[in-house]
Amino acid sequence: MIPLIEVREQSFSKMEELRDAIAGQDRKVYDVPLRDVSLSEDGVLHAGGFAGPLTRAALCGLVSTEDAPPAFVVDHCPEDLLVTIVERLACERNISVLVQTVNGVATGVMPSDRHPIRYDVLMDRLGVDRPIEEATLSADCLRLTATMDQPRELLPNDSFSSGWELTTSENGWRSTRVVRRVVRLVCTNGLMGFDEAAVFERKYNSREPVLTSLQELAHALENAVQRAQLQPAVQWAADTLIGDEYTLVMSYLARRLGGEVTKLELGDVRADASWYELMNALTAAARLHSLELCRRYEIEGGMLMHWFLRRGRTRPPWRRATCDGCVNWNTGSEAVQQDIGRSPEDTQLSLFD
Repeated sequence: MIPLIEVREQSFSKMEELRDAIAGQDRKVYDVPLRDVSLSEDGVLHAGGFAGPLTRAALCGLVSTEDAPPAFVVDHCPEDLLVTIVERLACERNISVLVQTVNGVATGVMPSDRHPIRYDVLMDRLGVDRPIEEATLSADCLRLTATMDQPRELLPNDSFSSGWELTTSENGWRSTRVVRRVVRLVCTNGLMGFDEAAVFERKYNSREPVLTSLQELAHALENAVQRAQLQPAVQWAADTLIGDEYTLVMSYLARRLGGEVTKLELGDVRADASWYELMNALTAAARLHSLELCRRYEIEGGMLMHWFLRRGRTRPPWRRATCDGCVNWNTGSEAVQQDIGRSPEDTQLSLFD
């Protein structure tokens, strides 16, 4: 395995703190012909005037730019074969690439026609005085979350609030998205309250001017987040036992998340527990993980809340047929979610007004 640099996640409670952290980084972009890019077995990327280590996101970006499957090349090829593949394919495409570096480490490689939203430009547009719940900066993603309304107690000593989540990246391979979100405040568990699509999305390969996208994004944050209607869903989940669905739902969550680790984390939840207890355990476990896996846990919590809203009257995701050609409740991807077999009445149901 090529040695790669792991970048520590950083969390901030204010936009100003995030801005200062990014401003303190040595950030550079190199525009070079792909044929001048090479990789050594000791994990040094050479690209024009840059020579230094790289992150996994940068290596995957390089391999993807060369039209090779990163899941195979990065995860399964030995070092010598990986280096050979990168070298051979670099000569096959007459294009230029952008290599982004932070503090001497390559963090992103992409075709030079990509126009990702830079973090500093995003913060300038949103304003450093904007109140947020949390900002998380990882190796290849920036996540901002905020609440937009006053907490409401839906069960005794259990309050919820509505808000939004913004995820974006500078590495050229991740879309910028805003989704509506609900938060259980008693232990700050996030629940991704997804509708059928994000309230704002700029695709990673969009040709739209960045400033135009930023205007649309700011408008979405100010106008698209609505109060979540959770009372009926929460009450039904608290009053209903998991029962016969236990084995299926636990197997489903294990497949979607961390496998046996997930089963251990949810080990205190039994068939005689309520659906609400399962959701609480699931979103509490999210806090044990880094950003990407944390979001997947939160997303599945939002999936449960959607189903709670229908009081168990529709087929849940763990009882739906799946195939390679379609995406059913695939909230972990950037594909638009599809829900097979939904009735017109079901289509009208949402967590939000």
